[in-house]
Amino acid sequence: MRNERLHLLIVLLLAGVLFAACTTQVDCSKVGSRAALSGCNLKGADLSGAKLSGADLSGAKLSGTDLRKAILSEADLSEADLSGANLTEVIYTNDTIWPEGFDPEERGAVKE
Repeated sequence: MRNERLHLLIVLLLAGVLFAACTTQVDCSKVGSRAALSGCNLKGADLSGAKLSGADLSGAKLSGTDLRKAILSEADLSEADLSGANLTEVIYTNDTIWPEGFDPEERGAVKE
């Protein structure tokens, strides 16, 4: 995998306007809240510091992803693959949905 280019389809609904980015290099720190990333392959991506409040990451492939200091409050990560993902200082809330049996604090995440 080449970390210098991130190929993915991102659909964002921001302020009622639909934006789409396909097979492009994306600055994931600016992805934004409420991002629709369900099922996306984000293996090895650098999402450190990303503001993903309320994002739909259900079923996303996040193995090896750098999520350090990302904001995942109210995000849906049900059935996401978080194997090897760096969750150090990730911020989450009671409304964040994790994969069944997953303990975010054991991986360094901090409840807000």
